[in-house]
Amino acid sequence: MAKLAWQQWAALAGSAAAAGLVAFYLFKNDSTEAQQKEAKKEKGRMNVDEMTKADVLEILQEILKSQESMKTVMKSLTQDLIKNQLTLNQTYHKIKVAQPEDPLEKYGVTMADFDVLLEKHQHDPNVRDAISQIMGAPSNMNLSPKIQAVTRKTIVQIHEYMLGELKKLVEEFQKHPDRLTMDARTLTMTAQAIIGARVESKFALSSDEIESAVLFNHASLVGDSEFARVNVQMQQTMSQLMGSQFPVEMGMMG
Repeated sequence: MAKLAWQQWAALAGSAAAAGLVAFYLFKNDSTEAQQKEAKKEKGRMNVDEMTKADVLEILQEILKSQESMKTVMKSLTQDLIKNQLTLNQTYHKIKVAQPEDPLEKYGVTMADFDVLLEKHQHDPNVRDAISQIMGAPSNMNLSPKIQAVTRKTIVQIHEYMLGELKKLVEEFQKHPDRLTMDARTLTMTAQAIIGARVESKFALSSDEIESAVLFNHASLVGDSEFARVNVQMQQTMSQLMGSQFPVEMGMMG
């Protein structure tokens, strides 16, 4: 199967937000806590105007390492959620403890600054390759008979189920007493883990397998109106969870 174009992959990857297939940095926290951390690092901030392509690649690699670390945590947590009845609060705190340091905060770079840097170097093949890896495009897609048996209709059904479960989480979150102080990025990953576990329990497909199935069926999914509708609703529901609109595709960041 021919490799998806970068922009096309971004659109498909963004479609599976609730399944844990989004990139580590799609839901950057703009909370007061994050702003305070940024203020503390102000003196040590890198000068964006002086940052080179090598600096951008270094940050992208740090993000990729953080993402890979979180993937391991998320896989373990998903299995824990399948076996045990963990609450939203329990899941949130497990992720909060396990997640690595934010690479942008480590380098003292704001998300807005990084957007500018990505746009500046978006045509560089190494930068594009790093972004593709962060977006989750697999180098060796799973083409097992199990994956090939997953039809376009089943993928749409899975996403319909994700949407329904996400709406339930939004209702639960809106009643949470600490909702105003919860970290946005951690909350996003909490939703991913919970819904990923529910999907795997119902459809016997892991997040990685769904990702491969989406890619295997990409030709029919790109123009599928039902698939597009469900994903738009999923994005809108995620916005309700976070309390604000945000991009869900790396391609929208530049």
